[in-house]
Amino acid sequence: MLRNCIFVEQRVLRITLILLAGCGCVAGAYLLYVATPGVSAVYVPCFFKSLTGLYCPGCGSGRAVHALLHGDIVAAIRSNPLFVVSLPVLLYLLASFVLNFVGVAQLPELFSTSRRIWLMFWIVVIFTILRNMPYEPFMLLAPR
Repeated sequence: MLRNCIFVEQRVLRITLILLAGCGCVAGAYLLYVATPGVSAVYVPCFFKSLTGLYCPGCGSGRAVHALLHGDIVAAIRSNPLFVVSLPVLLYLLASFVLNFVGVAQLPELFSTSRRIWLMFWIVVIFTILRNMPYEPFMLLAPR
């Protein structure tokens, strides 16, 4: 009986934490929706770019989220194509974590093998190298 009570309390605590994190995500999404990229202080400059002068794999993600929240998929892809393409995978991983954390269900793992993890790593590395090349087809990968 006591064990069931503790299990229920843990589950309620986990659901509360997920709801609080969800509220934080909604507030953050609203902030990104109303803040204009390039004008608002919400979009902090990239530390990697300011240090090296090169674009990191995440450069332009804030502008991409802003564009997606406004329904402008083309502008989002222009800001960070890798982020936009990987967004369904990121949302799946988030949903998998939340469902597993609360104890409702367990979704199949996407990165169950080390090959898949290494593949994603090399995709990010190659994307980062290509988006920093000063040649015409690759300059389209730089954030705008």
